[in-house]
Amino acid sequence: MYIGRKSIYSLRAYLCGVFWNNPTISNPFLMNEFQKWIEKKYEVTISRSWASILHFYSGDEQDALNQFFIEFEEFTENLSNS
Repeated sequence: MYIGRKSIYSLRAYLCGVFWNNPTISNPFLMNEFQKWIEKKYEVTISRSWASILHFYSGDEQDALNQFFIEFEEFTENLSNS
């Protein structure tokens, strides 16, 4: 509903707006750590956003969007277990 279309890049743009531009909700730590976690999990050593990495390893932008929710849940579970 908030991102307009089922696209990993639309989600990324939305989250950037929410987390980095809203001082009352700002939590760049979470997305920075998610970026590092995705890079490590997919063994990416070049500079690519988490959205680009998920898109590369998915069939299309919609598949990448679906994969984001799977990966983000796993990431947050790992945070809570740390």
